[in-house]
Amino acid sequence: MLTLIPWAILDIGAIAEHLKLIFEKKAYCQQELADDEGLLDEDEQAEFDALLISAASDLVGALAVVLGASFLPYAQVFIPYIAKYYKKSKPSSERSMAVGCLGEIANGMGPGITEFTEQLLTLFVKALVDEEDEVRSNAAFAIGALCQNTTLDMSS
Repeated sequence: MLTLIPWAILDIGAIAEHLKLIFEKKAYCQQELADDEGLLDEDEQAEFDALLISAASDLVGALAVVLGASFLPYAQVFIPYIAKYYKKSKPSSERSMAVGCLGEIANGMGPGITEFTEQLLTLFVKALVDEEDEVRSNAAFAIGALCQNTTLDMSS
């Protein structure tokens, strides 16, 4: 859908700031608020946060595709935040989301991804041996996108 919108009319900076708040878990909708019966259920809040972060990562990947190499200043902000979601202590859904989103960024930015090659390659190689099939599948896609787009010589 984003490819149908002339991106020049969007305030990408404002969108990026809101996305950053979501990845930092500081967005207003992620704050613990009381409902009519007291505090929100922790499990429900965690599920809501995971869904929100997943949707935010989808938007980041779409922005990378739409902006291409112009996504570079945003990639410098988002890649470290998203990479934090790939840790063994995180649920497989978050690990899969992180690897998939980073792969979409690598795919969308084209040669602009080059400065992140070493950082991402290390993460993707770890993800290739993850115990979850979906994470490994996303890692295979991500490594392919990275190898196809980086201008760094990876043959050595």
